[in-house]
Amino acid sequence: MKKRNTFLFYLLTLLTGGQFGFLWLFLMAHDVEAVQKNQIPQLRFFSVVYPVVYVVYLVVLGYNLYNFPQFEPSGKGLPSFTFTPFLFFSAFFLLGYGIYLALRVADSVRRSGTKLVGNAGLILLFLFYLAALPLLQSKLNRAVESRA
Repeated sequence: MKKRNTFLFYLLTLLTGGQFGFLWLFLMAHDVEAVQKNQIPQLRFFSVVYPVVYVVYLVVLGYNLYNFPQFEPSGKGLPSFTFTPFLFFSAFFLLGYGIYLALRVADSVRRSGTKLVGNAGLILLFLFYLAALPLLQSKLNRAVESRA
């Protein structure tokens, strides 16, 4: 495991509107997987799928937002909401897998003997602008120091 600068990574997360936070989460998950094999099943596969789904999600969302101002109250030119189910399910996948990774990393931290907030609190912190990430990283950093 690598010891990472928690403050710098969270600052980058804030500056990128949360996008760096998902990369950070995958970095923590890869660190955990390097130490404890099979802790996070199919991590390599989802490390490729997740960014692809995320980019497609952003493109489709941008397309819908671009077409929305062309809406006319007269009923003509209604915006196409054909992509709405895709946006809903891909957003659910992106957020759900992020929460799953956070919980798996937290499980690894708990197994090392470090105390951590419960899963419900961790999910709430994650939903509150990825605030769980600095907490998890600081605990992982302590685990690295204790192994050294």
